[in-house]
Amino acid sequence: MIDNWVDYQTYIKEISSVAVGIFMDDETLFQKAYGYANLETKTKATPSTLYRIASHSKLFTATAIMKLYSEDKLSLDDRVSQHLEWFQSPHDEQMEHIRIRHLLTDVTQYI
Repeated sequence: MIDNWVDYQTYIKEISSVAVGIFMDDETLFQKAYGYANLETKTKATPSTLYRIASHSKLFTATAIMKLYSEDKLSLDDRVSQHLEWFQSPHDEQMEHIRIRHLLTDVTQYI
């Protein structure tokens, strides 16, 4: 049912490409790509096609952070470098002061 609906929406709205994944816990329930990864060459999209995500990822990132916060797995006042070692920079001490809460707002006002 989802397959037919997404296929129709992609066609009727002239969406060049979309990938759909439905997961529950660690199990993949459904995954499929629709349309073309490259319109010029008519290369079909696949579930492993890489897409630019731009600003769309901000909502998902914030939701994941708040879920971890609600589960007491992190504090919004934790330094980002406590959770992401690569975030530390020996050349930029200001990065060490960035807290998780800053990622959910405007980082530039804190550094």
